[in-house]
Amino acid sequence: MKSFSAMGQGLTNRNLLANLAGSGANAVLTLLFVPIYLRFIGAEGYGLIGFFTSITIVLSLLDGGTGTVAARELARTLNASPLEQSQTRSLLRSLDLMFCLMAGLLALVLCLTAPWLAKNWLQLEKLKLDTATLCLRLLACSLALQWPCSLYNSCLIGLQRQLRGNLVATVTLALRNLGSLAALYWRPVPESFFAAQLVGSLIAFISLRVAFWSCYPGPVTRPSWTSLRPIFRFSLEVSGVNALAVLMTQMDKLVLSQLLTLTALGRYTLAWNLAMQLTRVTNAIFNANYPRFTQLAGEGQGQLLGRVYRRACLQTTLGLMPAGLLMSVFSGQVIWVWTGQAELAQEVGAILTWLALGTLCNGLMTMPYALQLAHGSSRLSLRASLVAIILLPLWVFLVTQKYGQAGAASGWFVLNFLYLLTFGWLVHVRFLPTSARWWLFRALLQPALLCLICVLLMSTIVQLHVLFSRAVWILILPTFWSALSLACWLLLRGELTSDSQISPGDTVQPSAVPSQPT
Repeated sequence: MKSFSAMGQGLTNRNLLANLAGSGANAVLTLLFVPIYLRFIGAEGYGLIGFFTSITIVLSLLDGGTGTVAARELARTLNASPLEQSQTRSLLRSLDLMFCLMAGLLALVLCLTAPWLAKNWLQLEKLKLDTATLCLRLLACSLALQWPCSLYNSCLIGLQRQLRGNLVATVTLALRNLGSLAALYWRPVPESFFAAQLVGSLIAFISLRVAFWSCYPGPVTRPSWTSLRPIFRFSLEVSGVNALAVLMTQMDKLVLSQLLTLTALGRYTLAWNLAMQLTRVTNAIFNANYPRFTQLAGEGQGQLLGRVYRRACLQTTLGLMPAGLLMSVFSGQVIWVWTGQAELAQEVGAILTWLALGTLCNGLMTMPYALQLAHGSSRLSLRASLVAIILLPLWVFLVTQKYGQAGAASGWFVLNFLYLLTFGWLVHVRFLPTSARWWLFRALLQPALLCLICVLLMSTIVQLHVLFSRAVWILILPTFWSALSLACWLLLRGELTSDSQISPGDTVQPSAVPSQPT
């Protein structure tokens, strides 16, 4: 009979494979369709998407971090008594109703403010004012529908039904993109694209809602606002961390939307969205391991949690570092291969370099953050983010004036690099003290040095890359990525495949997760 450890790790591995497959499929769909959309709606229309997405993400702070808390509560009560499961079900009904009501309110507010935003905030060039207003309203409804989807997806993560969640997300994203493409071929104007996105968001909302509640059967319970009280404190802490994280990720684009034309903002958004594809890897690993972290921390299984945690850190390094460094060094070639536009690649390459490096540092913080949340705490993240958010506006306003979009993008890297070194170290000192040096040297510095040396050698070898055609670069980039990933795997394979990754004295703080946050 399989041990608890083996069964738990097997489920985590299946979830990880499902998440990687889903993230890979979503990345392929995004990378495939965005260049096509650019040809139809142009950089100005794409800038409209980037601006309004930033607005919606900022307003989504109203959820109070409840998606993360819901996943934690579900993971904690997977094997709980019927009474506890009934209480959790009542909590989820309340959260479901709250998300739907606030999504409707969000759509209403954004629709009412769309004319003012189009006229007084955005720097329109070719788009007419009426067209921009209509597009903003369609986007408002579309993005509001996507907001409750984050709750349903978080709940599926907590239930460890991530295969179902990824399947639904991939299918609905494919339908949304195909529908948008068909609408653009039928009528190649921005309004067609945004209307199709609205229909696709409605399909995704219905599908994910049905997928979640069908996984959590039981007697129908009525929403109860009193059920939200036990999670209030932890939810408030997570909400504070989310608020600061949103400001960190969206402030540059909000500032640039006022300083630059919508076309220039569209180019910046293009580089941002490409760099954000790296987060698909970290999100997949986080979603697979976070419920497992929560279970083991709550049961006081410190040594087993340490083994699972170290493996997850190395998985993150292996999945993220080769791709991040390659994207930053060969940024212009990546843009050229993706869009087929050499002029655009020259304009956006420097921006992508800084954004890719910043996203790499940000992604390497994912597992320490998951370890902290698993212990029912988020105060270290809150304090570190608060310091970072004070520094970011100064950087954006001072550097952007002189160095433009690349200067704003460099702030994303500097901020996350400092955040990685300070926050990551403090989390390990607090929750896994004897692994602090291991994390810094084994999980970060050694792979970083290896990958950096390799990618610089590759850059030297192809220093005459201007003579290479786009077709050649389509072959070169995957080859380089495969070589980097292989070198990194050879460096880490001993610990990735071994169960003896933790010494007897390397324990975490047991029973740090309370039965209910108070």
